[in-house]
Amino acid sequence: MSVNAVDETQNNHTNNGTRSSISDRIAKVIQKRQELASRVKPVKAHLEALLREIQNLNQQKIAIQPTLEISESRENLENLNLNALEKSIRTELDRIEQLEQRFSRHTLNIGVVGLTGQGKSTFLKSLSGLSDNEIPARSGGACTAVRSKIEHHDAETKAIVILHSESSFVKEVITPYYIKLALGKPPSSLDEFASQPLPEPPQGVTHQTMYDHLKNDYYLPFKNYRELLKPGKPREIEINQEEIPTYVMQQRDAEDRLTTFKHLAVREVQIFCRFSKTDVSRLGLVDVPGLGDTRLGDEDLMLTTLGREVDIVLFLRRPDSKRYQWLKYDTDLYDIAAKALPDLGDRAFMVLNHQTEGNNLDACRAMRDKQGEMKFVTCEIANCAQPDEAQRILDLILQYLDQHIQALEERYARSRQKSLIELHHTIQSELSRARHAIRSSAQENRLFKRLFKDTMQDLANGLRDLVETLASEQNTIDPDFEAVVKGALATCENDSGIPSEAEIRDRTRSLDLHDSYKAAYCIFIPEMRAHLSKNFLALDDGLQQAANKLKERVAQVLVEKGGLGNLTDARGVEFLETITDLLAECDNSLEVGFRTLTTFNISYGALILRLIRQNLMSVLDSDEVVKNHELRETATEAAKVIATTGIAVGVPATTPISPELVGQVVQVTDQLATAVLNSVFEFDAKHVRGNLQHLHQQAVQKCRETLDRWLEAPSQIRYYMATEFVDRVLDASNMKEEWDDFLRDPEIRAKVWSEFRQIEAMKASHQGWLDAVQKILDLNQRDRVEFLN
Repeated sequence: MSVNAVDETQNNHTNNGTRSSISDRIAKVIQKRQELASRVKPVKAHLEALLREIQNLNQQKIAIQPTLEISESRENLENLNLNALEKSIRTELDRIEQLEQRFSRHTLNIGVVGLTGQGKSTFLKSLSGLSDNEIPARSGGACTAVRSKIEHHDAETKAIVILHSESSFVKEVITPYYIKLALGKPPSSLDEFASQPLPEPPQGVTHQTMYDHLKNDYYLPFKNYRELLKPGKPREIEINQEEIPTYVMQQRDAEDRLTTFKHLAVREVQIFCRFSKTDVSRLGLVDVPGLGDTRLGDEDLMLTTLGREVDIVLFLRRPDSKRYQWLKYDTDLYDIAAKALPDLGDRAFMVLNHQTEGNNLDACRAMRDKQGEMKFVTCEIANCAQPDEAQRILDLILQYLDQHIQALEERYARSRQKSLIELHHTIQSELSRARHAIRSSAQENRLFKRLFKDTMQDLANGLRDLVETLASEQNTIDPDFEAVVKGALATCENDSGIPSEAEIRDRTRSLDLHDSYKAAYCIFIPEMRAHLSKNFLALDDGLQQAANKLKERVAQVLVEKGGLGNLTDARGVEFLETITDLLAECDNSLEVGFRTLTTFNISYGALILRLIRQNLMSVLDSDEVVKNHELRETATEAAKVIATTGIAVGVPATTPISPELVGQVVQVTDQLATAVLNSVFEFDAKHVRGNLQHLHQQAVQKCRETLDRWLEAPSQIRYYMATEFVDRVLDASNMKEEWDDFLRDPEIRAKVWSEFRQIEAMKASHQGWLDAVQKILDLNQRDRVEFLN
């Protein structure tokens, strides 16, 4: 046992309760992952559909290029990198398949990675309790011949052997040799591989060794394992513990020739056994092939295994006691693993295998303390041949899984979704280019320049003529607004809202007013004010009509002078709104000017309401009316008293005014004011109605005087709004370029100019391309690649 690990091993073993808790946590994580896997399936189907459509588009691209007369269009199509899109979709499809398979598993798996001879098999035996028969670990060459997964299982030990099919054997085992050694076209079938002679061997010692492996291990002894390879898909067979060595072990004679062959047809072995020191359910150990193992193509197999089968990676390294340092194959192995698991540093453990024979403890410590750029959760020293030390490492991993696996898996899933969203944007961008790839010829460009120049000149003349006309009209009364004002005033005069004498009398005798004309009078005044105020709300429609008049005149110029009438059947205000939306879709800066005009309104509430309310309140405020009655009547009586003061108080009129005299006047005035105030509200319904009519006339007259001053306002506002619009669409910076961008669009220009309608008609043969592009754009919806909430 490692010197630094003796005490830790005894102290870190988790108890049964903790392991039970970890088992429960693992079960919940697996359940959540399986639910997520079900949401990934539609994403996979979507990617497959996208791939088919991109492939079809690529075929159309190849077919349509020779038909294009314009070199620019041919170049544009050539620059469309649809092959790269296909590759990106295939990559994401492979990743999402990995995610689906990874999240569909019923176990959490620890993958053990290391070169041949580092002690992987010994470590797996120490953890699982299996023997050399199931996991061969002997001196000499590699003994373990197949990829294996060991799963904790409470029943008797058994195994499921997954055998290659004919096609998977050719694709996964034989083809990598042909590619790596440049042996020519790989065989298309198993019979072709067996019946034809192997190509000549390559140059170089390393390649010659690989070639010998292909020849001596697969080609020459082919008949010894041929019967295990069947057509169709890879098949599974269940075997008992005694049969396991037959399928997992490779044995050789003194001349290094194979004496066992069944392992050559095995794709994977799953062993189910009761772990000797761990009873955590749903836990699996995966022997991940590493560089230097017996099969060529191990890197691809390693990537697939890590991406689909492994949750935690345990790197195992046995340092040399004399020459110890991290070597290139260590970092290569780490880099390969990082391709499959981008967050490898949060999933990787390193175990430095300390062996008492050879005493490499110093080497282990030195390498533990200097890990370079490789990142691990922890780097531990352990004697992998000792079950207790192997269990200590497993306990560390289990504790880490318990605390971090859910967050790690969520982060992994989000990284996949982020990558899919980036693919969505890439496809959208490339297909947007594809939609405009077929450009006009030089002749078309010249035609466009000429038509564009003439149209812009006509449009500028039309808009500036309109501004000059509005400038000359700005001090004139707007007839539409004037008609609305007269109508509102006429309504006020004809429908005053003043009650009849009978209604006044009945209202006064109500229980609420207690037969008080004073109370009734104070109530009738605000009611009449509300009635009058309602009549002026119609001014808002008149003002809006005045604003719309400007919009209609601008729209007319755009239709007649700018030639934009064919862009929509709408006219007037609706025409402007439609053009504004078109500009917004094009992300064109002209939208600012058009949006300013379409949203332009002249509001009664913003302009005139305050003045009308002031007029009505000044005349029809109950408190003010009563106060004015008091002041007026009191002043009248006071004047009379002053004029006759001498008689009233017995003093000659020629007597000079003194403070005493003023006091007497005030006293008499106060008495008269009180008498007047009381007498004002004692008159009958006729007098109340007469007073209301008088107030009504005053209020209407004040409103008429105010509105008369506003009859020119709409004309003035229209002029200033027109100048603002012209500034925004003609005089602002880069507006010519914005008009150019807008009108150059093939769909727009074909509607604006008849010449381009004819040209576009000739391009009908290319419509299939545009339809195919649009189909993909419609298919490429972001929500279809989002599987997380």
